[in-house]
Amino acid sequence: MGLPPTGQESPAITDFVLPMGQAMVIAANRSLSYWFGLAQILENHQALMAQSLVLDPTSGRGPESGRLTAADELRALLREVGELAVRQARILQSELSDLDESLAQNFQQSDLSGSYRRRWRSKI
Repeated sequence: MGLPPTGQESPAITDFVLPMGQAMVIAANRSLSYWFGLAQILENHQALMAQSLVLDPTSGRGPESGRLTAADELRALLREVGELAVRQARILQSELSDLDESLAQNFQQSDLSGSYRRRWRSKI
């Protein structure tokens, strides 16, 4: 695939492999966290929605009241899902920005401490 044999990787490859791996771990972590949060939200609302859809003849509520209650529960569910998505997106953006900043600092430090070449000559 055009890669050097093991043990002879160029610094450029290793400089990018670690941050790319970290970005993939961050994305996977946020994805799992989002799906876990969705599962919790659905679990919390499942029983409430089922109760609001079942008509209890002793409650004195009519069918219209049950539909309104179900609609309110559905709206609450959708609000929570939206808030979760926004929260997870902000966390993902923050974590990727932190990785971006550390990557930029690492490259700036390696440029300054690495092979600095003087491009001018003094006149004697």
